[in-house]
Amino acid sequence: MKEVIKNYYSIIFRLTGAKTISYYCSVIIVSILCLVCLIGLAMLLDGFPSLNIIQFLFKYPNFIGVYVIVFLLNLTVAPISKVAKRDKKKINIVLVILSLVISLIVYFYIMFVHIAAKPII
Repeated sequence: MKEVIKNYYSIIFRLTGAKTISYYCSVIIVSILCLVCLIGLAMLLDGFPSLNIIQFLFKYPNFIGVYVIVFLLNLTVAPISKVAKRDKKKINIVLVILSLVISLIVYFYIMFVHIAAKPII
């Protein structure tokens, strides 16, 4: 997560030029990508009876708390003092694209499961 945050920070910093905004935007983006992957994992583990707590955590009011926990975890893993040193360094675009592709695959899987679960008639 730390390297992904650093790469998103570098991209956003080149666009905006503001360190604080770039840092928080990159942490928000990575937190959303992590949450999408966690929701997809919870949907994959849907058939296991002992994992009802995971399904409970991703219901409407509860997933906000899960997002806050993931956001705070990302803030502690990659503090602004270490990420801001990466202003002019080279961006690892493969890591950025890979994280987006994985999250998009999981997102489309989630959409496919919701569409396939509905009856046609």
